Amino acid sequence: MRSYSDGASNGKEMIRAGEGAEPNLLGRYLRAMLLNLARVPEKKKVLERMKLIVSLEPPQHPDQSATLFFDRGRVTLENGASPRADIRIAGEAAMLMMLSRVPFGLDMLKYMRKYEGKSLVAAILSRDLRIRGALRHPLKIARFSRLMSPGDRALVRGAIGKAR
Repeated sequence: MRSYSDGASNGKEMIRAGEGAEPNLLGRYLRAMLLNLARVPEKKKVLERMKLIVSLEPPQHPDQSATLFFDRGRVTLENGASPRADIRIAGEAAMLMMLSRVPFGLDMLKYMRKYEGKSLVAAILSRDLRIRGALRHPLKIARFSRLMSPGDRALVRGAIGKAR
């Protein structure tokens, strides 16, 4: 099992790769994004409060599915879709990556008026993008959204610049 750290977690591992193979393409993208987000103190606080399993499933490429196991500041990343997932997000890889750019809070309303936001809404309505478990776990999906949203770009850029 390989471990990855954000470089500022005092030697503690933050992301672990699950048993078996190295993370697939989607898993590597998620790992890089989480390591960058964990450098931002506000995002790290959200991460430390999360206990959640999220499965990301591109239906055209099931071999590229990935599951994130969040456990109070630690994340285990596994290839494949877990049947135990609290939240299951299925859609083509480009849509899954687009979701990571949706801002949290009131900024989301502005975003939804833009072309990229409208295409996400269209994908949900056409069922090209499916999010299962959000109604059963509204607080968990809110924390996951807060963690993955871009947030204050100046904060994120500043934290990443300091860590280099």
